[in-house]
Amino acid sequence: MIQAVVFDVFGTLLQIDERRHPFRQLMQHLRLQGRTPRPDDARTLMTRNLGLAGAADYFGAQLSNSELASLESDLFTELASVRLFDDALESLNQLKNAGLKLALCSNLEPHMRFQPNCYCRRSMFTDGALRLGQ
Repeated sequence: MIQAVVFDVFGTLLQIDERRHPFRQLMQHLRLQGRTPRPDDARTLMTRNLGLAGAADYFGAQLSNSELASLESDLFTELASVRLFDDALESLNQLKNAGLKLALCSNLEPHMRFQPNCYCRRSMFTDGALRLGQ
């Protein structure tokens, strides 16, 4: 018998309407500066709570203040455009009304405005997981 439902929040319950890809842009800066991409770069970005400045420092990027400010502006634009899918709250309410516990997981949880009454919230930063079950 199913007792709980776990959601990886982004792409399932929440969407980003205005994608700017600031972390991808950071990685492009690094490539232009001669850094070879590594297979675990995405894992590092998604499982550590670095922020853009921290990620730039971690990977050794040489960015001007204006370049970093532009990337951070893009990140804030993305975060401001996060919204619930039209059917998300209704679906969550139906699951809760059916007696199921809900759990949310996200690699952006510290920034989430979406905070329904759930059994559990986990940050993938805390767990070091790229996706649920990893």
